Amino acid sequence: MSKLDEYVTISEAADYLGVCCNTLRNWGASGKIREHRNPMNDYRLYAPKDLDSLLKQIRTSGASCLNLRREKFATQDVRQQRAHSSWFWDTV
Repeated sequence: MSKLDEYVTISEAADYLGVCCNTLRNWGASGKIREHRNPMNDYRLYAPKDLDSLLKQIRTSGASCLNLRREKFATQDVRQQRAHSSWFWDTV
């Protein structure tokens, strides 16, 4: 593994992709994205190039739900995102 500052944490990667941390964990377990581990604490780390590659695959596959979510929430603050997500789960 190269320098740790070249990697992002699971929460940073999830924010970047517009998914939750558990989705990333599932994708890592199924081999959809490569996970690296911090040698000190064994936390998951992700290379930005791997995230970009996954995002490119998602865009070319026609699965635009992640892109739409990213664009929709990019300008909202965290409070608005939480309000929206709790509203969504209350209606399901």
